[in-house]
Amino acid sequence: MAENIRPFKKLFLSQVPKEIPAGKPIVFWDTCSLIYIISIAVRDSFADYSHYKDLLSWIENDEIVSVTSSIVLDEFNDHYTEEHNKANQDIEKLRELIRNYADIHPEPVRGQLMNLARDINLINILEDIESRVWGKTYVINEEQKLAELAHYRVLHKLSPSMVKDQYKDSYIWCTFMSVAQQFAGVRKVFMTDNREDYCSPKKSTNPQPQIQLDCTTVSAEILFNVGTLRGEVYCALHPD
Repeated sequence: MAENIRPFKKLFLSQVPKEIPAGKPIVFWDTCSLIYIISIAVRDSFADYSHYKDLLSWIENDEIVSVTSSIVLDEFNDHYTEEHNKANQDIEKLRELIRNYADIHPEPVRGQLMNLARDINLINILEDIESRVWGKTYVINEEQKLAELAHYRVLHKLSPSMVKDQYKDSYIWCTFMSVAQQFAGVRKVFMTDNREDYCSPKKSTNPQPQIQLDCTTVSAEILFNVGTLRGEVYCALHPD
């Protein structure tokens, strides 16, 4: 499915003010938060399914704006097959378990369980959500200005490159910062599952000091849980 991903529109930073609608909450996706959708089947985080469905509804209804970096698109395509295969293997285990249960039961229950094992299509459902999110997502193209900002952070070990020389993470973060600073008076959220490079301590949800300072500078925030994101967006859309 990854090869069929079609982002809504690709932009350069100079095009952002004209192309991205103002006055609406902005969600900027890190790679892990988009690839995470297909891995719901592996992680058993089915509560997140409803959160992504709500976010998708708001994105498709143009109530919120979905944005990411071209680096994220590239990483998504690079890792999608691996995550898809993991999900397939996990669902096949579930099918085998249901078939084993079916063998214990007499008809008609046995036939019903066999049909259930055959008809489980969780991956198709999750892939549909992913493709629809991408289909309404603005992708910010790579450009020299962003590369220079990312290189500076790597060179000076600024988060998210404080612990490791994570050029791509810094590039994605600098893209978010560059987009966020162009919009005032709206909620701007960077959504990531990567606590190792953004949080201190690593397992917490406390942003590293540099990340928190960056967010304060552009009046934005970083979140690490899609349920929290869903709640924050809901409050932004329903302030009363």
